Amino acid sequence: MRAEIERARTAPAPPTTTALYPSPFVLRQQVSQVRAARHRTLAAPHDAAQRAELESCLYTLYVLTGCRTAHAALTAAEALLVANRLPGAGAPSASA
Repeated sequence: MRAEIERARTAPAPPTTTALYPSPFVLRQQVSQVRAARHRTLAAPHDAAQRAELESCLYTLYVLTGCRTAHAALTAAEALLVANRLPGAGAPSASA
């Protein structure tokens, strides 16, 4: 009986999850789109269409990285690409 009570009090083990990483190509493309949209928005800060485009690009990056802020999403995307954690995300090879 005591064992059953103790087992009932013990929190269940968290589920094991496998992290899914975005495609390196898609991630690089999205980071590029965010940077371009940010540049255009800074050039025309009163243009609502440019701001909406930037927000849309950032939202996609949020989804790809699982982050909630622009800075965190860009930092995470760059870290994933630079750290070679994604297949094919290494630095370009030096061709002679």
